[in-house]
Amino acid sequence: MATDAPGTPTIAVIESARTLTSLTLSFGAPATDGGAPIIGYHLYRDQGIAGSPLSLIYNGTGAPEVITFEATGLVTALTYAFELRAVNKIF
Repeated sequence: MATDAPGTPTIAVIESARTLTSLTLSFGAPATDGGAPIIGYHLYRDQGIAGSPLSLIYNGTGAPEVITFEATGLVTALTYAFELRAVNKIF
């Protein structure tokens, strides 16, 4: 049984898919699964304004095979922060 949360997965922008209002992110599995298989990913994004809260924009629980996500509706003048979390059966 898992006793820990999974490690931090990797996240990267696929530069060839970037547009003025969208970008595609690729996910990489964390170095440790916390003792249980990874069952998906949660992706969070802020509103592009420093200090704005992160909101869940993708709930990939149950879809560990999905390793990319296209973020759309972005505004060119803003700088967005993204956070990716791996999910296992316990955490």
